[in-house]
Amino acid sequence: MRYKTKLMTLLLLPFSRRYLKTIMNELNNSDYKQVLEQPLSSFKESKVENIVKSYFWAARTIRNCRCLPRSIALYHHLRALGYDVEHKIGVNKTEKLNAHSWVELNDKPLNEHPDLYQRFTVLELTNELIKATKLT
Repeated sequence: MRYKTKLMTLLLLPFSRRYLKTIMNELNNSDYKQVLEQPLSSFKESKVENIVKSYFWAARTIRNCRCLPRSIALYHHLRALGYDVEHKIGVNKTEKLNAHSWVELNDKPLNEHPDLYQRFTVLELTNELIKATKLT
């Protein structure tokens, strides 16, 4: 990362960390769809790369902060800034059942490993599935 990108990411880190904690609390008290559809805060304009990195590093500073709250917070942030992003959830059942969630911009996963689609099959979440399963 360039110096300027690192600095901007560092400046976003406290906000990203607070918002991740809020999302984690909301996921404990609400269902996935409700949390995904209702942003909880307002956001300032910044580069996508800086925003993505700030949530990645903020999640590392919070105990038990998994991909779901991180991806929902990132999704809210980018949607509020006008980006047409999608929230995805995928499963991998080759060795043991694994799930992962991420955000895509222009059909490209943000801050994810290049083999993401080789490892995970994207779920098509219907209202019935969301009601039947509490994703935490």
